[in-house]
Amino acid sequence: MSKRVYLVSCSGRPNYGDELITATWLSFLYKNYPQYEVWLDTPEPGNVQSLFMKYHPNFKAINTLWKICWRSVDILNDINNKTASLIKDYGSPDIDLNIDILRSADIVHILGGGYINANWKENYAILFACQALKQVSQAKTIATGISIYPHEEFLAAEIFNDAITSFDYFSVRDPATASRFAVENTQDDVFLGYDLDVVSKNNSPDLPDILCCIQNELSEDDIFQKLVSLVADYLQQQHQCGKKIGYIEAIPGADNTAFVELQKAIPDIQFYPFSHVWHGGIPVQADGEIISTRFHHHLVGACLGIKGTALNIDSEYYKNKHESLSLLGTGWNVQSADTLAGNLHSTINDDFHAQLSNIAAAKLNKALALYQE
Repeated sequence: MSKRVYLVSCSGRPNYGDELITATWLSFLYKNYPQYEVWLDTPEPGNVQSLFMKYHPNFKAINTLWKICWRSVDILNDINNKTASLIKDYGSPDIDLNIDILRSADIVHILGGGYINANWKENYAILFACQALKQVSQAKTIATGISIYPHEEFLAAEIFNDAITSFDYFSVRDPATASRFAVENTQDDVFLGYDLDVVSKNNSPDLPDILCCIQNELSEDDIFQKLVSLVADYLQQQHQCGKKIGYIEAIPGADNTAFVELQKAIPDIQFYPFSHVWHGGIPVQADGEIISTRFHHHLVGACLGIKGTALNIDSEYYKNKHESLSLLGTGWNVQSADTLAGNLHSTINDDFHAQLSNIAAAKLNKALALYQE
């Protein structure tokens, strides 16, 4: 029996983590329910075909809910009502036909990630759209691996609570969100991809011993500069000891600033663009190390058994992300700009693999239950 499945994710920019999450669910659906018609609501429908074709050759791209988000920036004080009106009564008028596709879905699934929170308040429209959808369709609405942190009550608390409880199933990936909304913490959606060959390591010869990434996105300039300086000092020391250094890009362009600075200290540092990583996997020696501010470098590195140091670029958004993985027992060394000096030594918990297997199995069982005929 065929069903229309409508996925929503923050994919296509591209951004390594968001792409992994989306690839995970597309791979799961194609492997287990190839007969289902799959739509993907994404900010960048023009980019996702090349990103995900190998995971699901038949999905269709659209950006209906993201257009609603972008148009909500100036109406945040009434975003719930305005969004509900569009879903229930139309009147956009340019996306009314697209809304018909959403309303005809059998399953609407908000994929995991950290894109609905106080940093991007307009994206709460996605939750309000699903709440309104329940009033005009029979669609099952689900959300998995979401992080709504930091959260700001810019509307009455019960408005957010009602939106969450309207879902048939809603799970998150961090304790802070689970506590605020009284929902289940099932961890990040990429753990589902561990057994789907979405998470991979590059096994080419002559890979770097140390792989790093320092983002300036969402970071204050003084914190960014301090992290770059401290990491540069460490990399220079290791390079003098014969270690090969690599730089890994998670978001094309956005992660280039640190590379330019580090290249001044290590002229032969090897740059690995997002496209290389996406097609070939994480490029580092099996006994090497990763130093990164990026959440999914921490997650994937730990899954692959690679030791690492996770760098917090702030005291809320990314700190919460890395702490959620530390609580699982990855064993990575987590530091901030204020604590990194003298503490840059990558570590891993050798027992994490057993925990990983349990998480992945639980994610798969839940996914199968949510999508069963």
